[in-house]
Amino acid sequence: MYAEVSPLVTSVLDGYNVCIFAYGQTGSGKTHTMEGGEGSSSDGEAQGINLRTLREAFAVAAERAAAGAAGETFKFSAEYLEVYQEHVRDLLADGDDDPKRPSLEVRQTKSGHVFAEGLTSVGLKRPEDLEAVVALGARRRSVGSHRLNAHSSRSHALLTFTCEATSAAASGRTSTTTVSRLHLVDLAGSERVAKTEASGEQLKEASAINKSLAALGDVIQALGAKKSPTDRQGPPATARSHAHVPFRNSKLTYLLQNSLTGAAKVLMVCCAAPTASHASETVCSLNFAGRCRAVQLGAAHKTDKCKRLEERILDLETQLRDKENDATAATAASESAGLSSSNKPTAKGGSGPPVPTAMRRHALAN
Repeated sequence: MYAEVSPLVTSVLDGYNVCIFAYGQTGSGKTHTMEGGEGSSSDGEAQGINLRTLREAFAVAAERAAAGAAGETFKFSAEYLEVYQEHVRDLLADGDDDPKRPSLEVRQTKSGHVFAEGLTSVGLKRPEDLEAVVALGARRRSVGSHRLNAHSSRSHALLTFTCEATSAAASGRTSTTTVSRLHLVDLAGSERVAKTEASGEQLKEASAINKSLAALGDVIQALGAKKSPTDRQGPPATARSHAHVPFRNSKLTYLLQNSLTGAAKVLMVCCAAPTASHASETVCSLNFAGRCRAVQLGAAHKTDKCKRLEERILDLETQLRDKENDATAATAASESAGLSSSNKPTAKGGSGPPVPTAMRRHALAN
């Protein structure tokens, strides 16, 4: 299976955004597929997709540096978060392993880039650094046990690997920089309460998991409803070509918005439990995989650092305007309060606001 994943690692180093996610019912092997089994950090065969792809990225970067390919240099970093009951939690934040970490806000820039505000980014200089990141995130992730799975993930985990590639300038030209991301997503498994016998807090977790997976299904259905390249011989504007994609219905889909658009390459791994008692869930998973396969996102394109800087500048300009508006409103309120207090009568009999002429004449006549 990894033979299908490997080419995507090269795409990340070439400047393309890539998303790989595992989908399936609870207990079907998604976390094992992404994170690997026990001792996976030392055993290459037991390593999951997370470690194998990131190790390969380091290896390919070293090969290119040794070959002197266009004078390329690479900088790597990683972010790790989980979506637990619609709360976004930083798995790499400083501090202890307290599961009740504060929830991060999900923001979107004017250019459409979605990110978790305040998420910790860790620089990676060697493969051992990423092993520590993966191990820390896996240890802090919310897990539990129920009738079908003794080590059940109770949240969706998103590991983001960022690659900043710079090519040396040729004669008379400036250097070029691309910033691309590899999103490795281990989705929590769909659950049927009648089989898991979940109750209490686990029942709430199962409800949140199923709701977010349903939102993901709605997104996939909407993406499939968009007009595909083979339909472009029809009318130029139809309801199908402008179908709304409900990314904001869930924190999970909102965070995956950039990964499920035409700018990225996407690979889904469908996991199924090999038992007859789970046949109906397996059929549902395969049907979902079939809908995903039918989605055409369009041609992926490279990202560049200039575009990211423009996005950041637009974001900062918006924040600056908001602060200026707040300052203007505060000044106006202060001036209004000062004017109001100057018109009030003083304790020593000072004059208040001017009395209308008609009222003064009425007082003199009496």
